[in-house]
Amino acid sequence: MNSPRPVIVGTGIAGLWTAWRLAAEGHRVVLVTKETLADSASAWAQGGIAVALGPGDSPSQHAADTLAAGGGLADPEAVRILTSEGPDRIYELLAMGAKFDRGPDGKLGLGLEAAHTKPRIIHSGGDRTGAALISCLAEVVRELPEIELLEHTEVTSLLTENGAVVGVAILPSGGTASSLPASA
Repeated sequence: MNSPRPVIVGTGIAGLWTAWRLAAEGHRVVLVTKETLADSASAWAQGGIAVALGPGDSPSQHAADTLAAGGGLADPEAVRILTSEGPDRIYELLAMGAKFDRGPDGKLGLGLEAAHTKPRIIHSGGDRTGAALISCLAEVVRELPEIELLEHTEVTSLLTENGAVVGVAILPSGGTASSLPASA
């Protein structure tokens, strides 16, 4: 019997990114989605991604803008992580083949939006950023043998033991309910 693997529920950007990162580190994982790999709320995301990549911009300025816009509601440590790691995550997406809109000079198109003081919003396909990222990540995930994909499979509950989650109960479409042990 195989030992339990991490189980990732959902194929939004967070689920696909997590599956990719774990697989890239050599972990075998199970990715479960109620519909297909490309079906998620993330695919409907129409906005862009705020990231400090432009001339005269910096993660610290991005953080300051984010904290100011949050009116005291944003967690400063979470904002620091988001803004300082953002550029590297975009470079990783570009290396995977993600396509972002570019200006006439071929550089990433950086828009000025909302409470940002510098142009730092990137888009893909105009207002189709979510769909473009899901498409890119789904293509990468499908190619990785470390990822077992269970499509058309609903997670009906978490399985717990002594207060810890140890797996999920699953119901494949047209199939029989079963349990799937999980290490995380």
